[in-house]
Formats: sequence, structure tokens, C-alpha cells
Amino acid sequence: MDQGVDISSSAYVRDLFDRISHTYGYTNYLASFGFTERWRKQCLDKLPELSEGAVGIDLMCGRGETWRQLFRRHPRLSKLTGLDISPAMIAGAREHATKIGAQNVEYVEVDVFENTLPSASFDFVISTFGVKTFNHGQLRHLASEIHRILKPGGAFSLIEVSDPRGWWLRSLYMFYLRRVMPIIEKLFLGYSYGFSMIGVYVDRFCDCRMLGQELEARGLAVEFTRYFYGCATGLSGRKLG
Repeated sequence: MDQGVDISSSAYVRDLFDRISHTYGYTNYLASFGFTERWRKQCLDKLPELSEGAVGIDLMCGRGETWRQLFRRHPRLSKLTGLDISPAMIAGAREHATKIGAQNVEYVEVDVFENTLPSASFDFVISTFGVKTFNHGQLRHLASEIHRILKPGGAFSLIEVSDPRGWWLRSLYMFYLRRVMPIIEKLFLGYSYGFSMIGVYVDRFCDCRMLGQELEARGLAVEFTRYFYGCATGLSGRKLG
């Protein structure tokens, strides 16, 4: 990787996920030994029961990997918006929604920091594995956007791969992220430009604590959760008022 490249820039992230979009779901599942699917389920577990007609948004939605479980748990949803910066990911999300029979989905292909979504328009916000690419300034901006688009009393839940500091197997886990996952990608797909970045992003991101602090600073009630010794961390809670 070129040391002069801004790996958090919209252009870099869009290009990265456009390139890996067609294999993103099953490669993630394979390389994580199924933990990504388990963690998505646990993220949804943190949402409260949603009322009939609820409207929600999946930020950095990828290919909509969480939607089958979401609609199964909450069949009375009025509408779900899938937002992602990557055109290829949005195209994959459309295909996935058709496959699972989800008709009440709206797609927004945009940088989350340049969206024109109405304020106080969503009953819930979810995001799974979509925030690790953000730098500290972007995480502060994201916290403001989550606060802005949630209705008063609205709920949120997100999860992200993290650095399990304090776990005695941390060094082995981080070696796996940095060195082994790119090899798996290379072996099965013939390239390694996607998973080679996961360790880089996780090194900088660490875990969800900072984003949680930023959400709390904006008046949201926040619960921080560690999953599998901190290999993933999550935030959940509500917008007060």
C-alpha cells in the first residue's frame, strides 16, 4: 500500500469495496469461520421489539447481509433504507433483497457524510462491519449523523471487528487478521487487496469505544458490548428525548 494514500478517503473506500463486492459475503463467512454471521445476529439481538410500521436504515449496508435475519425478526417493518458508498455493493444489495423477497427496501448510494436524509426520520439505525474504515474525525461526524437521523426514542445497534486488547490470544488473532486472511483471499479468489486492509483498519480503529463516547456526548444512551473476548465490539442504545 502506498504510504501517501488516505485509506479513509471516500474515493479509496469506494474503490476498495467495489472491487471486493462480488465475493464479500461468502469470503467473510469463510475467513471468519462463520463468526460474522453470528455477530450480525447478536447485533440485531440488541434492537428492541420494533412497532408495526417502523422505518429503519442500514448504514454502510454492503450487500444487505443482515436483512434476511432483520425481516424475519421484524416482519412488520414499513421500510428499510440501505445506504452505501459503493455502487457495486448497492447492486449486490438489490440482488439480495430480491432473493429474500424483501420489497420494502429503498437504496441510497452516497457517502454517509454527504447524505440528504431528513432529520428525525428513522425508528432505528443498524450497521454491521461498516465503521472500521473511518478515522477519528469521521467517527465524530458519524455520531452526529446517527443522532440527527434518529427519531426521539429511536434505537440503534452496530457491530465491528475489533482489537481484543487484554485477551491472551490477542497476538494470534491479530496475526490472523494481518497475515492469514489475505492468504485465504489470495488462495480462493486470486487476489488479496481486500482482506489485506482489515488488519490495517482494525489496528487504527481498535474498538467501538470512541464512537460510543461520541454518541454519548450527543445525548444518546449507549451500551458497549464485547463479543468473543473483544474480537468484535458493539454499541446499542436509544436517542433520548
